[in-house]
Amino acid sequence: MALGNTSRLDRIIGELDRLHRDADQIFDAHVICILRDLSPDTSFGVTKYRFLEPAGRAINYIEALKLVRDSMADSKVA
Repeated sequence: MALGNTSRLDRIIGELDRLHRDADQIFDAHVICILRDLSPDTSFGVTKYRFLEPAGRAINYIEALKLVRDSMADSKVA
C-alpha cells in the first residue's frame, strides 16, 4: 500500500466497525439472557463487564486505524 492511499484502510475500518456492532449486539443479547436466568437483580452494565472481563483489554483497532489513515492522508508522499 502506497503512503497516502487510504482506500484499503477506509474499507477495513468500515468492516471492523460493522463487525464490532454485530459482536456488541451478540454480547448484549447474551447478557440479557444471563440477567433473566441467573441474576435478575444485577445491573446490565455490571453483568456485561463481569462477562467480558475474562477476555481482557483490547486495542480499539477502529480508532487506531483511523489514526493511521489520517496520518497517511496528511502525508505528502503519494
